[in-house]
Amino acid sequence: MKNDSPAVSGIWLKLFLGSLIIGVFCGAVFAQKAEHYNSPLYSPKTYDPSQSEGNGLPKTLKNVGIEQKLNSQLPLDAVFKDENGETVKLG
Repeated sequence: MKNDSPAVSGIWLKLFLGSLIIGVFCGAVFAQKAEHYNSPLYSPKTYDPSQSEGNGLPKTLKNVGIEQKLNSQLPLDAVFKDENGETVKLG
């Protein structure tokens, strides 16, 4: 005697399809490529220019980096250059 009614078959089909869909999404999450940061701007780690790959930068720019000092104040005697090449004092 068989107990496979259409309702039971439908439930098994839904369970199977649901587990298949979940398996596909979980597999996609684990298949994500590990990020490789080649820029000091987007890197979550400390930037060391000597360990970066060649990315076509000129020699003078290879040792340029950014050091974040969050929640600290800029010195008011800092000097910058504007778009015309003229020096501008911050303070």
